[in-house]
Amino acid sequence: MKWEEAADALIKRMPVDSRRKVKSRAEAAALKAGKNIVTMADVEDFCKASTGSVSHESIGFRLDACSGNGVCSNRAHGTGNDTINQLFEKIRDLLEKEDLGDFLKKPVNGPLRPHHVFRVSLSDCPNACSQPQIKDIGILAAAVPMLTEKACILCGSCENACRESAVCVDTEREIPVIDKERCISCGSCITVCPTGAIAAEVCGYRVMIGGKLGRHPRLANELQGIHDVETVLFIIKWCVDVYRVKSRRGKRFAEIVAQEKKSILSNLEQALQKNNTKKRR
Repeated sequence: MKWEEAADALIKRMPVDSRRKVKSRAEAAALKAGKNIVTMADVEDFCKASTGSVSHESIGFRLDACSGNGVCSNRAHGTGNDTINQLFEKIRDLLEKEDLGDFLKKPVNGPLRPHHVFRVSLSDCPNACSQPQIKDIGILAAAVPMLTEKACILCGSCENACRESAVCVDTEREIPVIDKERCISCGSCITVCPTGAIAAEVCGYRVMIGGKLGRHPRLANELQGIHDVETVLFIIKWCVDVYRVKSRRGKRFAEIVAQEKKSILSNLEQALQKNNTKKRR
């Protein structure tokens, strides 16, 4: 099938691990639409709606999200919920305005490579298909369960759904019991409860910073709490600002976190406290 020159160039700039999938599905979508050429718009629309990935060395960042396109049964906020797609768009807008590509071109000796870019990843559930634990900033959808006043019918659905064995049914008291230490806020027990005896106390996002692969891989450090969209965007902006100040010769944000972990986490916690105080006023 023929490809528009700009669309073909965009495909070639994509990461190798997703290039083949994007190309084959974009061609299939174009054929279904009765077209004989794949255009730039086809590729961009497919990347946005199906792969959940924005990646281009010249823009200085890579933004990934789960590719389930809203239908994955494991979604912490439930199927049909569009909040994570909305968050994806807001993060992309934020990162584009930061113009990290222009920032990186100055200290990097030579062309920008995939390992230079600032990486952010979103995942709908703790299965973490988009690998947020190894990105500069990783974001995981979360739903903290709580008991309600609605009756439990002792069906055991919550107990069967929980992979962490964090929920069990107390048949004597006729209520579910949630072990907060084991719970990872995946929302599975909430989704399967037929009576609403278990509901979401808080819906939001877990956030972790400083993950990377490469020659010296490290897992990201998770911040405390479950954060709303506004706070997630605040965290990303704060991290980008620190990255701009401290990055030298294209050093990754994750490397900066590894070297200054204690001070960065402490300063971020203070910034979050000030931001939360401001929001409450």
